[in-house]
Order: sequence, then C-alpha cells, then structure tokens
Amino acid sequence: MRLKVCGMRDHGNILQVVQEISPDFMGFICYKPSPRYIGESFVMPENFPKSVKRVGVFVDDPFEEVMMVSHRHNFDAVQLHGAETPEYCRRIRARGKEVIKVFRIIDKLLQKDLDEYSEVVDYFLFDTFGKHYGGTGKTFDWSVLTGLRFGKPVFMSGGIDNVTVRQLMELPVKLYAVDVNSRYEAAPAIKSIDELKKLKNFLRNEL
Repeated sequence: MRLKVCGMRDHGNILQVVQEISPDFMGFICYKPSPRYIGESFVMPENFPKSVKRVGVFVDDPFEEVMMVSHRHNFDAVQLHGAETPEYCRRIRARGKEVIKVFRIIDKLLQKDLDEYSEVVDYFLFDTFGKHYGGTGKTFDWSVLTGLRFGKPVFMSGGIDNVTVRQLMELPVKLYAVDVNSRYEAAPAIKSIDELKKLKNFLRNEL
C-alpha cells in the first residue's frame, strides 16, 4: 500500500517527512483559499528526492496556469479537485504530467462518471465532499465504492488516521494508496512525524 502525504509547505517539515517517512507521493496545494496553500514565493527544497513523486493540487485553474506552476515546481503529477473535464485532463496528460482526478463524494458515485475519465487520467482519488476543498478530516460512506469498476489505481482520502486506516483494509476494493493530510497535522501544513511513522509501519505490514 502506497502513501501520499498532502498539504506540505514548510521546508523543514518537508525534508523531515521525506527523510524519515519516505512517502511515495507528496502533495503541494496550489489552491489559494486553502490554509495549506504553498504561496507565490514557495520554492521546492533543492535536495527533494526523486523517489518521492511531487503532486500539485489544483481546483478549476486555467490550463496554462496549471502548466506554469507545475513546471516551476517540477511536479510529476497534477491532482484535480474541481469540475475539470475529461478533455482538460487529456491536455495535461499530453504535456507529460500524470493526472489524479478527484471525486468528492456526498452519498453516491456513478459508474458512468468513472468511465468518462478512465481513458484520460492515471489515478482516481476519492475524498469527502466539504464546503471547502481539501483537509475536511471527515470520512465518507466507503460502501458507495462497492461493485464499481475503476480501471485505474485508486487513492483513498478523507478522515484517514491510524484508526480508520485499519477499517479501510476491510473494504472489498483494491486500493493503490492512502492520502493523508489534516488528521496528521500539528498545525496547518505541519505534519506529525511520530503519527506518520505509525501509519507507515502499519501500511508496510499490510503489503
């Protein structure tokens, strides 16, 4: 089971997480209203390891702006939380970036919605719907995923912590990765290394 740690911004905390946790993916929020927004002056640490994929998180931004920011920070993947169309996803993929399409779930998920994107994205990510984007700290009804055909690796997000992650393992859905954020924070964009170590050890034992 792979691990994505999202909502990073502080250089010291970034380097501590990559050195001590070594997640597979790290997310950097490029959505300005977010308390975890990286800001205009953010610079990626020079010694950021190639083994950790850099993911830029965007919400309904103009295509060229996403490409400009992704190039500036050398993002490996673009995570899309808004109403981005399949054509929008295809264009980003054509520029050499992996695409993670997010579905923010209230009470259901339709197969036709997945099928619409399955040929133009690299991953699906399922998160909890909230008034604001990202970091709700709440789970959704995971049973809505039962019986669906994904066709792409699945990330799960929304209220995942060292207790709920054990319940995730019981789902009849093959997960590719878990995506954690607010439940592992000491403050917005500052992650708890001790709690992430517990999660990493659990996921390692579940492989």
